[in-house]
Amino acid sequence: MWGRRALLLVAAFLMFVSPASAGMKHKKGSSRRQTADNEMRLKRMDCERTVCAGLRDEMRTNCLYQCISQDCFNEVYAHDHVEEGEVDTERSRSFGVCFRRTFLKEQEIRMDRVRRENEERRAKLHDAASTAKASLA
Repeated sequence: MWGRRALLLVAAFLMFVSPASAGMKHKKGSSRRQTADNEMRLKRMDCERTVCAGLRDEMRTNCLYQCISQDCFNEVYAHDHVEEGEVDTERSRSFGVCFRRTFLKEQEIRMDRVRRENEERRAKLHDAASTAKASLA
């Protein structure tokens, strides 16, 4: 009797653990992509509430794309704006790819700047410690 219960408990445990651990294995870029997608979603919500709040239809759609990223709007939609009722999944995907690429580049630039600033701080602290040490000697 205990053997069967133990087997059922182990099987139930594996059913719950296996999908969770399988889902935790991400490709290297997937979390960065999720971060960029979340950022785009947040920007869109902010634009909907502020800049594009009073607009309707295609003016609102064009406004949202411009507000989210003017550069990507220029790259994807500037030559041919979105028309009322138009659903263009190809250009929408291109806009998303552009936004992710731009966002990740900007993120790398910020991280490089922070690295440089930290290196400069460490160098100043090292110089200050060396000066203090020399004055004590």
